[in-house]
This record gives sequence, C-alpha cells and structure tokens, in this order.
Amino acid sequence: MTSRLGRLTGRPVVAAALLAGSLAAFACSGRTWRVGNGAADPITGLASQAAVAGTQIAPAVRACALAALAGTLVLLLVRSAPARTIVAALVTLVTTIALAIALDAGIISPAHLDPTAWPWLCAASALVATVAGVAGIVGARGWRSRSSDRYGSPSAPVGSADDDAWQALDRGEDPTL
Repeated sequence: MTSRLGRLTGRPVVAAALLAGSLAAFACSGRTWRVGNGAADPITGLASQAAVAGTQIAPAVRACALAALAGTLVLLLVRSAPARTIVAALVTLVTTIALAIALDAGIISPAHLDPTAWPWLCAASALVATVAGVAGIVGARGWRSRSSDRYGSPSAPVGSADDDAWQALDRGEDPTL
C-alpha cells in the first residue's frame, strides 16, 4: 500500500497530472460555455445565435489555470521539502478556486442561454489538478532534493596527483617530457 501511495504522490505523476489538468482547464476556459437564440432580425425574421465564451463568463478560471501552471514549474524547481509543501498547497488552493468557479458557471445559467459541456469539462480538469495538488502536498516531503553539484566535476582531494602536477609546472618542469 505504501509503495502504491509513493508512486501516486511521486514527482513525475504529480507534475504530469498538474500540467495536464491546468492546461486542459486553460483550454476549456476559452471555449463556448453558453449558447442561445438572440432576438429575431426585424428584416429577415431569423433569430441570431448567441455564444458566450468561458473567458467572458468566468475569466478567473483562466487566470487560476495560468497560476497553477506557474506553480507547477515552481514546484519542480524548489529544493527544500517545506517549500515544496507550501507551493503544492498554494497550487491546490488555486485549482480549487478554478473548480468552484467552473462548477458555479456550469450550474447557474441565464434563462435565455443554454449551457454547453465546456464548463463541466473545465471543472473536471480543475478537479484533476486539485487532486494532483493534494498528492503533491502528501508526497512533497518524500521527493529527492535536486542536487546542485549533480553534473559538476568531482572535487579532487587536497594533495592529490593533480595538485602535484600544478606544483611541477610552477617549478618550471616540462610535463610533456
């Protein structure tokens, strides 16, 4: 059970779910969330079609999705475990706000406009990001810290052969002979 929880709260799974949920919420927020028939044209008698995008109904969803994307990148770059937990909590808060706003926009609809599936898809993707944020809170302490000297050269101990070679050059000895 613990290993399964460890895999579900691991850095790659959390990051992938946060990115997928945030990107999907961002994409869904720009789609048409409401459609309906407008007033009839007095000349032709045809009713006009009204379409309202999610960015017009709930612009905060797109802002929250962008904040969650930025928070995901910060979560991947932060080194200390307490800071990762705080960032994961902030990302969870932002995605929860996006979820609440999308659900509110999906439920409450003006009488003359019919809802489409986009607010519900946006809410579902925000839910995925929220669950991933909670998994990040749970698992952030167990993630390995990023090492600054991971790709650096190993340091030579003092008095090593490299040190002797430099001292020989200082004495004027030719190392090519």
